[in-house]
Amino acid sequence: MLTLIRTPLDKNLNTHDAQPGEVAASLYLTRKQTAAYLNVSEKWLAQSGRAVGPRFHKFGSQCRYLRSDVVSWARQQRATR
Repeated sequence: MLTLIRTPLDKNLNTHDAQPGEVAASLYLTRKQTAAYLNVSEKWLAQSGRAVGPRFHKFGSQCRYLRSDVVSWARQQRATR
């Protein structure tokens, strides 16, 4: 039986409870999931993401964001006065 460790990011995602042998949370997030976590629009990620947003991977025509890249990018966006 697999044990799933939930992270703070999981609270903002529509994940389901894992069944035996199944991993509920993916390493990759969709654009919709990433936008919800960052509180930005999907359009912003699509248009500005390549230049200023978190890194992404292309699987065919789909963009996927590695969880650790999204969290790392968000931490780097801290504003300083």
